[in-house]
Amino acid sequence: MNNHEDKLLPKALLDMCENKDCTTPKEYLTPKMLAEDPICPFSEKALRFHIWRSGINGLAPAIYRVGKKILIKRSEWIRWLESHAQKKRTGSQGELK
Repeated sequence: MNNHEDKLLPKALLDMCENKDCTTPKEYLTPKMLAEDPICPFSEKALRFHIWRSGINGLAPAIYRVGKKILIKRSEWIRWLESHAQKKRTGSQGELK
């Protein structure tokens, strides 16, 4: 099991994630909040599938579990998304398709 999955975050961080008055982009988001973010190309269901497979697909560093609550670190998720976009754009020899 990944040590990011077992990492506990302080209650203050959970409160920040649920604070609806904040106008700045939140760093830690629930899957539902991330699916509603304009940068996310996935539905909530597809996003949850990627979270479930995070140990295999490389998303694990962005995932934090606090009890049953799942939080996603936005900056790490964007980094993961960009790395997958790079893999699609390059061929097996690193040339752009």
